[in-house]
Amino acid sequence: MHRLTENNLIYGNLFEVATPVLRDRYNRALALLYGRRTELERFRIDQSGFSPEVAEAFDDQAYLNPHGCNRMFILLTLEQAYLPILDATFSSSRAILQSYIEDNREALFALTARDAVFGELEDSVYKIRTLGDLTSIKHIRIKARTPNRLITKAKRLSSKIDAFMESETAWCDDEALQQIIDLAEAVGDVRRQPVIPTRIDYEEGNFFTTHLGGLYVFNSARRPTLIYCGPDQQGSRVYEDQILGFRHIPLSDRAAIARFLKEADLVEPLAGLKHLDPAELLREKLEFVAIDHAARNDALGEIWDFEPMALRRYLHRNVEALPAEFHDLQGALRTLEQGGPGGRLEPEAPGYFYLLRSARHKDRDLVNHLLARLTPLDFRQLFICNKDLFYALYETWNDRKRGYVAEYLARYYQGRAAEVWRHLYGRTRAAEGPWGARPAGAGSFVPEAG
Repeated sequence: MHRLTENNLIYGNLFEVATPVLRDRYNRALALLYGRRTELERFRIDQSGFSPEVAEAFDDQAYLNPHGCNRMFILLTLEQAYLPILDATFSSSRAILQSYIEDNREALFALTARDAVFGELEDSVYKIRTLGDLTSIKHIRIKARTPNRLITKAKRLSSKIDAFMESETAWCDDEALQQIIDLAEAVGDVRRQPVIPTRIDYEEGNFFTTHLGGLYVFNSARRPTLIYCGPDQQGSRVYEDQILGFRHIPLSDRAAIARFLKEADLVEPLAGLKHLDPAELLREKLEFVAIDHAARNDALGEIWDFEPMALRRYLHRNVEALPAEFHDLQGALRTLEQGGPGGRLEPEAPGYFYLLRSARHKDRDLVNHLLARLTPLDFRQLFICNKDLFYALYETWNDRKRGYVAEYLARYYQGRAAEVWRHLYGRTRAAEGPWGARPAGAGSFVPEAG
């Protein structure tokens, strides 16, 4: 992983904790959550406060995520709202925590100015053993505290102020007045500057989880649907409890997945896009498929310099040996450039899902995450939309491909996320999220037909 680290392609965009004040706040929260403090002088944290350096020091990657449920968090700054979240066992965790920070921004701003805020995303179970455990998670409640008990004190102050205002003899109670003064000195004027987060309940919605071999859970579909990524486990112990009303689809059943995505209006064909250049996108995908083939045949040296003609020579010499995905996409591109609909492949065709992207809806990221899993030769989409799988596959590639992909992403991704988003997905989310790939206008190694 050293190439990814050197190019800031892994553990990037994190917040550095380097000052004594922030380090002390983090440690006091960590001691209450985990029972330990870190001796590190500097470390980085993600959106939830998870630190890869602290995890390594503790030899515990799950120190803020025990059993992969009820993810804990430590907030030192509201900047964390837009950071990535590492080692997430539920894809929904980042969106929920970001919503919590935004929904309670005024209160959390006041709290983090004085102390750390910590808590957890509480669901209905403590450990996922069966599908029943997993599908029972419908709601998340976020309970937050501070090491100095500011939220608790603010609640007590609000209660005492209410009692004071309702009592006709409160002015005579010196003890009650002193308690209000003492609490106000600790938390401030809670009437003008709220410090109690009030929006704390969230719907789980649709999500991906790494539990039980990997599952996509579409709760809100017309017929709730589970797409599972591991081997067909429907007969095994974890799948014995048939969940009433849920349709089960293995990742290997491409036709069933295609029907589900189409019936639910979750995807759209690249060929039908008006605001982008679908032919350019297909040429780039052809490029990625060819790069994988060259890597498998120890021929990346022939195209290492990112020179379009070098790849063209490689394609001419190896056209018969290129995988089915390449020929599917080449046929779709040829039809598109001749004024046709861009090819109509059957779902069983290896190139079918390469011709799709998520439609515009609230689960766009989740669907693109699934499509990236179904199109693993497109390493760019894999890196953008499904980083955990990208890192896992990266470990299986030969050294040549690792170096090539790392250099490619460093050249055409780093510092250009907004531009790349416009290139791939239009202008709807140009500057949001840890997105990135080749920007518009960067060109492609794959020549146009003819």
